[in-house]
Amino acid sequence: MLGGLILVGCGVLVQWASRPRRPRGERVEAGPPRWKETFAVALVVLGGSTQVFFLTSILPQVVHELGVTGDRTLRGSAGS
Repeated sequence: MLGGLILVGCGVLVQWASRPRRPRGERVEAGPPRWKETFAVALVVLGGSTQVFFLTSILPQVVHELGVTGDRTLRGSAGS
């Protein structure tokens, strides 16, 4: 949940920072929002970040079943 909120916050910051600068008084007509594309990109980013966190938590248990011995795995700095 927190990761999703962070992603939304980053998206808002990028949207705010990437607005084109225009002189005062000039009016720009924006087209309708493309919600389908927005949701597709959000799902790709959320799915990718979920996989990163999922794999790091489940991979230590899976590699043993795949035949990788303990001396061939990496260990964290805490010695876990």
